[in-house]
Amino acid sequence: MVKSSFSGKEIPPGKGIMYVKKDGKILWFLNRKEEKNMFKLGRKPRTVSWTEEYRKAKNQRIAMATAHTEEPAKTAVSKQTTTASKPSAAKKATPKTAKKVTPKAAKKASAKKKVKSDD
Repeated sequence: MVKSSFSGKEIPPGKGIMYVKKDGKILWFLNRKEEKNMFKLGRKPRTVSWTEEYRKAKNQRIAMATAHTEEPAKTAVSKQTTTASKPSAAKKATPKTAKKVTPKAAKKASAKKKVKSDD
């Protein structure tokens, strides 16, 4: 089957309009609506929403727009390997405002806790 030169739809046998230009190029149209849109109204198929060419151009625009906004997704495997390789108890983040504890101060604090826990 022949495809329409404007809409891209297939034309069943015995239907449609064949238009032959002076340079020998053959254009096929499903109906007068398509022929009129191309010649009389001067419309391009990529600007008319019911054509195949418009749908392809729209899908490309959407694909390009989403490709620029999406961040690359991290896989679950990479997260597991990074967390498993780091010992969890070895590195603990301490706030910058935390006081440093000296060994003498630690002994005094533990002695006070023992006294309080005996009561």
